[in-house]
Amino acid sequence: MSGHSAGPNDSGYRRAGIEGIAERGDHHIVLGKVIDSRVARAPAGRPDAAILEMKDLGEKVFYGG
Repeated sequence: MSGHSAGPNDSGYRRAGIEGIAERGDHHIVLGKVIDSRVARAPAGRPDAAILEMKDLGEKVFYGG
């Protein structure tokens, strides 16, 4: 698994690898490892407020926990 900046509005990039996959029942748990990451520009406002929340993904995204 790898990643990079895809466009001018991206704030950075990351490179990651898959360390393992555990199958438990009807779920797969993927264990990843971040190899490298960079931030192209700092987020506006408080850095700890720049998070992705479920409500930001739209009304058709659900989590049944």
